[in-house]
Amino acid sequence: MIKISSQFDDRFPDGKTIASLSMGTVKLWGIDGQEIEIFKPPAVTSGAEDSVIFSPNGEWLAVASGSNSVNLWNIERKELINFEGHGNTVVSTSFSPDSQTLASADINGKIKLWNIEGRKSETVQAYNSVFSPDGQIMAAISNKDGKTVQIFKIDGSAINNLRNHQDVDIITALNISPDGKTLVYANINGTITKINLQDGRLLATLKNSNQVISLTFSPDSKLLVSNSNDHTIKIWNNQNYSENNQSKNTTTNTKTPLKTIKGYNGELGEVAFSPNGEKFALIKDNDKSNAVQIWTRDGNLFKTIPAQINQKNFQVTFSPDGKKLIILNQDSQSNPILNFYNLDGKLLNSFPVVVLPFREIALVQMEK
Repeated sequence: MIKISSQFDDRFPDGKTIASLSMGTVKLWGIDGQEIEIFKPPAVTSGAEDSVIFSPNGEWLAVASGSNSVNLWNIERKELINFEGHGNTVVSTSFSPDSQTLASADINGKIKLWNIEGRKSETVQAYNSVFSPDGQIMAAISNKDGKTVQIFKIDGSAINNLRNHQDVDIITALNISPDGKTLVYANINGTITKINLQDGRLLATLKNSNQVISLTFSPDSKLLVSNSNDHTIKIWNNQNYSENNQSKNTTTNTKTPLKTIKGYNGELGEVAFSPNGEKFALIKDNDKSNAVQIWTRDGNLFKTIPAQINQKNFQVTFSPDGKKLIILNQDSQSNPILNFYNLDGKLLNSFPVVVLPFREIALVQMEK
């Protein structure tokens, strides 16, 4: 698994740090490629499902790999905490936006919510958790049938099931808008459902022709991007479903996307929006080329950046100021390389991150 995970915050001590996980060893790197620190959490082995992520405030690094526990590393205090309690291997982790809650999911469809400071946990029978911006609401897919989205209220170490939303087919993706107003989920047949997160009211049903892999909102919540397994993405207008729309009759059976982009490989990372939401980047991958494309939010191609010779693009994200692209590549020997570009496609910096065997990268790239 290869991943770039970006969180931006002014409070992080040095502001520019990369974490890599390989063979159970975690390394922290400077953005210039210099190794900062190395540690090997005791409960981490080399697993098929690895996860290493920074908390949004940049203070914590959560590591899970091949074990039934999660290791939490406080970067400034150099404090290592081991969270135990899963009965099966942990396959993914995520932080709430306020960095106070860590969610860890195991292969058996159980999510544990850990209160970072209190070290307390609650367990729910679900997977694929997403948080509201204030960290008080969590949505997840029930592991009982895979067709139900469960909405939970988080209050400190307590978690309460507010309500459920039932679908007719297996749910494959879900997300909550950055403004915290809209829950969106998609099923295996491509139907996208939009729900008012506060009162559970159905807002719209969007028809997509193929299974949706992921759903991404623009930072202002006005656009929704769906990524399908037929190598297309679609841009949908989300403005019709704002809090200003007071009409009770807002349900629509079909909607037309603003733009459809073909040839996009959804397995190579999700769509990445610039911080101001004016542009988004994706990896276009086919038999002829592998390139990063930058699009404007109204669906116009802005720039195409081909992969470097003997390299393949795998993940892309914007810098916090929106002026640079950070692209994770692999060379012909499958070694990961980070490349930094300006938006005109000029290569600014490049360095290898770690040698094989390689699992996952998390990136905190912050600027004052």
